[in-house]
Parts: sequence; C-alpha cells; structure tokens
Amino acid sequence: MDMRAAKTEPTNLAPHSQRARVLAEVHARPFTAIETPRRILHFGFMTDPAAAATDQAELADHCASLGLSGPPPGAKHHQVSFSGALLRWESHSEFTTYTWEFDPEEGEGTLQPFQPTPDHLASPMSVVPQPGPLLVAVDLHLVPQSAASANPERIVGAIQVAAAEAEGGAAMIVTDFQPDVHGFVRVLVVDRGMTPAQAGALVQ
Repeated sequence: MDMRAAKTEPTNLAPHSQRARVLAEVHARPFTAIETPRRILHFGFMTDPAAAATDQAELADHCASLGLSGPPPGAKHHQVSFSGALLRWESHSEFTTYTWEFDPEEGEGTLQPFQPTPDHLASPMSVVPQPGPLLVAVDLHLVPQSAASANPERIVGAIQVAAAEAEGGAAMIVTDFQPDVHGFVRVLVVDRGMTPAQAGALVQ
C-alpha cells in the first residue's frame, strides 16, 4: 500500500468542499519567535460578520488616533505595538481574538509567575468596545526554569492540575483549566532551554 497516497487522499472518503481552505488556515499565520520571559493575555469573542466588521473598523480608528497602522479593510489578522504591549488581532468566521503580549515589568524585583495580576495588565483591552460575548480569557506566563521552583504545579495552586512536557523536555506546561478570581484560565509555561522559535510555536 502506498502510504503517501493514503495520507493525501483517504480511500473512499469524500472531502468537504472547504477542506483545503481549512487546512490552509493552519498555515496562514506563521509562528512568531518569543523571548523568555513573556506574559500573554489572550481573549476570544464570539462574533458574527456584522460584529466582526464593526470591531475591525473600531480597532482601525483607535490605531489611527494614536498614529499607528490598523488592520486594513478585509484583513483577517493584524499586529501592532502599543506602549508596553504588542497586540495580535485575528478575525475568524465565528470569533475574534485579541492577544496581548507584555514584557516583564521593570522594577518588579524577582520574577514571579502571574505577577502582577491580570487586572493590572488588561486595561489595553478596554481601548475598543467588546466585539461580542467573551468565550476565552487566558493568562499565559512564559518563565525561565529559575522562576518556577522545583514544583511548578504548586504555582497554579489548584487541587487538580494538568502538567505535560513538550519540546523533548525543553518546556513544561501546567494549567488547571479553571478561571481564577480574575476570570482567566492560567497557563504556566516553564522554559527549560527552548529556542525563541520553539517558544513562539508552543505559545501560539
């Protein structure tokens, strides 16, 4: 049996008319290299076409008011640097995401996972009206091994946590999949020697 043919054209299975488009979507946004440490707040909102168009226009207007380039008409993704934060905006068929990437704040002393609390960082999300009902709110902290102690599971502080190694042991991921007191699902990524490219791919 030719396994190459089997992988590209499953026998006797009729493909969906949009299969190629869906597969292409996975590769439409290349990974961005990320340096450790980083703090990322990720929001996902349910949006219909009208809400998505309004959201895009309002984000573009806000960017223009600051002298920054906003998403052009018809754009599905855009990246822009605000003061102290990098925004990655994406518009999909049924949802819109805002991903804010922060550098560790200077003057905070020793790096501590999930500090400061997300309510001190989430103010940029208020610059445009909420595009739709909130689906996802993730607080992801990418930290070096030295900031995670010997038992990173304890940092999440929940009774039930999920932990896994990735990148051949060069990373450890810990979460409890539960919203914290601020409404965010916390994900701790411990960098044990990843390259920036590996860290960017894993975080995305």
